[in-house]
Amino acid sequence: MTTIPWVGTKKIAFVPVFRDITPPDVMPPDWKNVILRRVINDIRPQAGGVDRSLRAWLQRVSFGRADIEPDVREIRTVTQEAVAPGHFANEDPNQQGSLNEQRLKDEGFSSAILIMLGTTGTGTTNGFWSRVAMAEGNGTWLHEIFHAITGLQDLYHFNNDLDPAERAIGLFDIMSASQQSHPTSFTKNHLHWLDDSSIGRYTIGSGLRGFILHPVGSLEAPTHSGEVHGIRIGDDVPYFMVEARQKTDHFEAGISIAEMGIPSEGVIAYRVRTRDPSVQKRENCRKSIYLETLTALQPDQSILLDNVNVRVVQQIPKGYIVHVTTEPITVPGIGQVLVPNVVGMDWEAAERLMVQQGLCTRMSGPGKDTTGINTKIQSQSVPGGALALFGTEITLARSSSPPQCPPGQHLENGVCVPDVIVPPVTVPNVTFPALHPTIAKIRIENAGLKAHMVGCSHANCFVTTQDPEAGTLVLKDSTVTCTSEDITL
Repeated sequence: MTTIPWVGTKKIAFVPVFRDITPPDVMPPDWKNVILRRVINDIRPQAGGVDRSLRAWLQRVSFGRADIEPDVREIRTVTQEAVAPGHFANEDPNQQGSLNEQRLKDEGFSSAILIMLGTTGTGTTNGFWSRVAMAEGNGTWLHEIFHAITGLQDLYHFNNDLDPAERAIGLFDIMSASQQSHPTSFTKNHLHWLDDSSIGRYTIGSGLRGFILHPVGSLEAPTHSGEVHGIRIGDDVPYFMVEARQKTDHFEAGISIAEMGIPSEGVIAYRVRTRDPSVQKRENCRKSIYLETLTALQPDQSILLDNVNVRVVQQIPKGYIVHVTTEPITVPGIGQVLVPNVVGMDWEAAERLMVQQGLCTRMSGPGKDTTGINTKIQSQSVPGGALALFGTEITLARSSSPPQCPPGQHLENGVCVPDVIVPPVTVPNVTFPALHPTIAKIRIENAGLKAHMVGCSHANCFVTTQDPEAGTLVLKDSTVTCTSEDITL
């Protein structure tokens, strides 16, 4: 699958879902119209009356190329707390108002999204279907709709990323921060909101080139080849993108803590490591988009991207004049790291340890068992103690059942340890000469065995038979059965 451009109007079904649980959801008055206003006309008086609706954002950041046609469906009631995005996907297509997925597609819908009540953290997408909460911002709604319609995947920090969290593209792209700032020029280009002609190209190794870099949110179109909305450095993946970010509108400026704009103005640079942003897998657990500039560059500032120098010369009304040139330096190599042994560890702890060592983890098998207990690592594709390049991908196999130990080992605290070999015990002779049951029992127990006495026990009793017989080799703690009879001398 590749990214699907969003050009033109997309028809989307918005489905309000009320949960009749204990305690029940609190349904807002006129709920359907509240949803519709958020989509098409979300005026915020506290921000000077600006429109933060999904439609206003789409039309502005796409330069008028994208729009949304909402259809707010009737409120659905469920009697369960957890509702999957595709909860209604298999309804009878002949039922009035059916949300059957194929029927919606036949009616021209590009996606459907469940609108829940309750807390944040609800947003998720599974194919055609998304799910969000009223408590979540418009940025989260758009983020999930983008997943469903365009196939764009998350750009935020993952727990198994080898790159630091601050290197995520963050507030500079809606697929990273779920905020209503503009997407990057990289994302806009994939959505066909920026044409290839709006992206300047620089081939590594060539001479000095100058660009007039318009901000990503600028409505002023470039007028010649030297004016661009972004600069691509490099012809193959990975490559660098350079773009200008300014608070050109209320989306880039932000209006509240919950709806933040971009963190800094100036020129930013980031490394692109993916050929297809619709693929979630991150090669070697490195970020698909890696932010090179933690703070946007200002005039007279520069950054060295491998051996390419990017310098911001000056700021002008259209944006920034940027010079790009190749410098003759050697890029340092990447060293080797020691692979830790994580077999038997909880998978979350194993993942943390691998990331600390600079190794990329891929998990197979279940995450947690039905009791919520972390599963154990059963095996790893590269053994502990081996040397591997930084960023090497190592598959950790998980299992909800205890790992199988090889012969001669047994499981202790989730780890296979060598068996302790206990030597056999020789059964003592308690019948010849015949011993009193009490004396026989003491002799058997002193040998490391258990005694089971049958028969009489008074003074004239003596052991006449034993099982196993004297001299037999048995395991420690085995039982010896002794039979006593009355023998009158």
